[in-house]
Amino acid sequence: MDLDNLKKVWNENQQDLPSITDDKLLSMLKSNGRTALNKLRLWELIGAIVILPLTGIPLIHNKIFVLFQYSAFTLYFFIAFCLLGFVWQLYKIWTLKKVDILNNSILVCSKYILKYKLCIKIEVFISLIFMIIFMGSFFYPLVDSLADDRKILFYIVAAVWTIIMVALLWFIYRRFYRKQTKRIEESLKEIEELERDNY
Repeated sequence: MDLDNLKKVWNENQQDLPSITDDKLLSMLKSNGRTALNKLRLWELIGAIVILPLTGIPLIHNKIFVLFQYSAFTLYFFIAFCLLGFVWQLYKIWTLKKVDILNNSILVCSKYILKYKLCIKIEVFISLIFMIIFMGSFFYPLVDSLADDRKILFYIVAAVWTIIMVALLWFIYRRFYRKQTKRIEESLKEIEELERDNY
């Protein structure tokens, strides 16, 4: 096992430094997992704080841009999505609070991490559907007001905008969520191996 080799090499080469005990190694592994977990918790909390004020954006937009209004469907769809998104953020925060690497067993922590990963997959899927419906319902009513030669350009701009939004969403989830959950899972696996070797 890599952990045994690490301890052996450390203890052989570091005569003047204190030796690494299983307890110290376990503490380091738990600390690494907690760091990634705290980043996820902070990210979800920021998401919950940011999503509620977003419900007012369509209303403000309709007051400022009188000629470029949200349709009633788009307005209510966006507000409903933001309110449901807030509840969803609270659920994800609750799920992450159940992951207590210091006090819970590996099995309990792994169960809630898997539950959180499922939440993220559901969120990505629902967000993609939301993007398509929102962009379509926002841009479609505007097409009738354009001349025929400008409609093709409008469709291209709307398609490019939608692709950019989907790519940005995918990048954020791939880069941040996957990276942090992978770090937590690796820490849990190493802690489990260390505990199994010691008992």
